[in-house]
Formats: sequence, C-alpha cells, structure tokens
Amino acid sequence: MTSGITEHRQLEKIVLYEEIFNKYSTTTLTLQELGKEYGLTKQRISQIVIRCQMGDGDYYQGGDLAKENWKLLSRKYTGDELVDQYKKWLERFPIKIAKNNRKFTLLIGRNNA
Repeated sequence: MTSGITEHRQLEKIVLYEEIFNKYSTTTLTLQELGKEYGLTKQRISQIVIRCQMGDGDYYQGGDLAKENWKLLSRKYTGDELVDQYKKWLERFPIKIAKNNRKFTLLIGRNNA
C-alpha cells in the first residue's frame, strides 16, 4: 500500500486512474477536457497519464519504476548529469517532457532539480 492513504482509498484511485488513462488512450479528449470531467487540473491528468504510461496502465507501478530508476541513477550521477541521464531513461516511454524542465515532481513525487 502507498504510504499516506488507506488501502480502500488506494483501490478507488487505481480504478479512477485506470479509467482516466483508458479515456485518454481511446478518445480524442484533451487533458483539459478530462480534467474538467473529473474535477482535476490539466496538470494532474497529465501526471496520471504519464505514470500510467510508465506502468503499462498501472499508476502506482509507473511511479515506483520512476522512483527506483532515479535512485539507481543518483548513485552514479549528480546535478545536471543526473537530470540528463534521467531524461535519457524517460525517452523509452511515450512521454513529453519540456526541454527545460528541471522538476520531476510529476514522475518521482518530489523536486529533484
């Protein structure tokens, strides 16, 4: 179970995130339109979609994968080199990251810039 939320709440979120990801993947709805439908911001929808993409549809698996890879890379790299290596790793996934993005909060849960 993810720390900070109950198992019941996590199960509810798993169902919700899967539904959002499936709608994003199978419709032409924009992030903004999905956000309006679910009462979430466009940025939050983007976070959900990205983590689900990384986890083959599983939001929590995607987050765990991102965190684990950051830890592995941070053993070898620091600073800008770490960020560059992490971005290179992210290229494996169909994820759009802004060229000058220095914050990976959406992927690993904290600012590591």
